[in-house]
Amino acid sequence: MSGRSATVLQLGEVDVSAAVLADRGVPLARLIGDHGANSVDDLDGRPPTDGWRVIHGDLVHPGEVLPIVAASWPIGGPDTWIVIRAYRADGQWQTAVEGTGVVARPGRAVRRAGLALEWVTEPATVARGTSPDLRLVLRNIGQQWWTADGNDDNYVEVWAVGQDGDDFPRAGADFGDMGAVVVDVLPSLEPGIAVAVTAAWRHPAGARNLPAGRYVLRARLLCLHLDAPPAALTVY
Repeated sequence: MSGRSATVLQLGEVDVSAAVLADRGVPLARLIGDHGANSVDDLDGRPPTDGWRVIHGDLVHPGEVLPIVAASWPIGGPDTWIVIRAYRADGQWQTAVEGTGVVARPGRAVRRAGLALEWVTEPATVARGTSPDLRLVLRNIGQQWWTADGNDDNYVEVWAVGQDGDDFPRAGADFGDMGAVVVDVLPSLEPGIAVAVTAAWRHPAGARNLPAGRYVLRARLLCLHLDAPPAALTVY
């Protein structure tokens, strides 16, 4: 992993500016009102009343993206955070705790530096109702060791894009759909070395439901948001 100083950090599942995390923050009630502040589950200890900041989304115009706010969480240990998601119900803010004792990590762009996701055999042509070869590897293409931090797994999500530009299958990614897929922690890699990753369709139906036609197959290592080169696929 790169030793560069990170200007973007990952807190939970969100990449956020280091400057935002360095800010002093404000009282939670100022962000989401007294009702919202009082709705925070305090099973892990009373949440702080001050030091909160928005790390994702927009409280003014939330839209379909639920805002996420965070504050320093001394109860969880040094340099840890409490992260909550806010949503509107009956005209008032409510909250759901995303995590406590969360440690900020270097952002995904820093952690994936020097890595490439590659097809072992690029999919080409398959019969309808069968699945193409989904074997991929993660390779260190840099000049230095890539050092894993033990918190990134090797799960790769695969989906197809039709000629109309629509993703297929259209069901959203859900780890509950992975079935018997076994996910492992990524190991450290010396320069030039590759390791097999676990690839699976975004939805179990996957290739079996692809109509005959031409597609572009996409693959992404989810933990690092690292994409493989698009691969052409013909289903006949």
